[in-house]
Amino acid sequence: MCVVPAHAHAHRPASPGPLLASCAACGGRWRWRVRSGSSRFPLATIGGDGDKYIVGYSIGDPPQPAEAVVDTTTDLIWTQCSTCLPTCFRQNLPYYDFSRSRTVGEVPSNGTLCGVPPTVCARGGGAACAVNARYASGKALGFLATEVFTFQTGTTTLAFGCINETTISPAPLNGASGIIRLGRGALSLVNQLGDTSDGETERRSGGAPVTTVPFAENPKAGYPFSSFYYLPLVGLSVGDASVAVPAGAFDLRQVAPGAWAGGALIDSGVPFTRLVDPVHRALKQELARQLGDSLVCRRRWTRATPRSCAWRDLVVPPVNYWALVDASPWCMVVVSSAHGNGTLPMNETTVIGGYMQQDMHVLYDLANGVVSFQPADCSTV
Repeated sequence: MCVVPAHAHAHRPASPGPLLASCAACGGRWRWRVRSGSSRFPLATIGGDGDKYIVGYSIGDPPQPAEAVVDTTTDLIWTQCSTCLPTCFRQNLPYYDFSRSRTVGEVPSNGTLCGVPPTVCARGGGAACAVNARYASGKALGFLATEVFTFQTGTTTLAFGCINETTISPAPLNGASGIIRLGRGALSLVNQLGDTSDGETERRSGGAPVTTVPFAENPKAGYPFSSFYYLPLVGLSVGDASVAVPAGAFDLRQVAPGAWAGGALIDSGVPFTRLVDPVHRALKQELARQLGDSLVCRRRWTRATPRSCAWRDLVVPPVNYWALVDASPWCMVVVSSAHGNGTLPMNETTVIGGYMQQDMHVLYDLANGVVSFQPADCSTV
């Protein structure tokens, strides 16, 4: 086994609401859908290099092409605007120019959505509502606006951040123009599309078994923690052997006013799964016992099984956490949350990353408070 260093990456971050469904194929193509009521809102077929989920869409009238990383944590939808130059990071497409659009609108500081994190203007006054989004990899500053977004088969008006200053490294966005967020808060795409889901859990075609687990309760206050999707992870096994997970390793706890550490959240925007350090060490010990004392890249695979509450086991196939690194044989791409530049509270939080979710249908049934996983060949979607 070898451990790939953690990427420096923003940890971004429910009321009952729509269903989110995704299918991910590393290095291939994906489809994301948001269901509202009996209708389905297909975002697009999206692709990338196996590191991020990137969706193409248009913004404004006349439409201007844009791309965004799809992220299941926190809330703000944002794109870089032409006024950001020269303080923008590079992107694949031209910067959105609101002066060319007939449908752009400004959200004033006394608007309903202003004051919802990460907007920062106080209520009252006629000034624009400011955006101040801060991540581990930098910050994005701008103002809150409304605009027409056109996806693959649908058009809707959304509130979004028009960003005119960024210090974010371009690497986490892989050339995208911004981010579309699907968290629990009022500014996320999920809640802006409406809170009218019928809550029916779908079984995808192909007959593969579906594993359904409830979401764990998340903090009701303290952004961005109130926007995360936490899972009730209690343990894991390697092959048929349980990993010796310390008691309380996945417990969520408050470490400061409005700040929470621990728990296990699911995140499409973080590439690799991050385990709290005591669990990561225990996993390495069990792999060393089974594969040999030399913790180097192995040619032999072994399956891992995360265990949730009520002992609902989700078997993760080896390709979802082993990868080729440079010219080496296969290496385990599960890292310790204590490694890299992480700080409290995220350096003591478990994150189930996007790489581990590849080739699965993942269905967020927010009305019923559950998430379902079904193995799939997403290259055929």
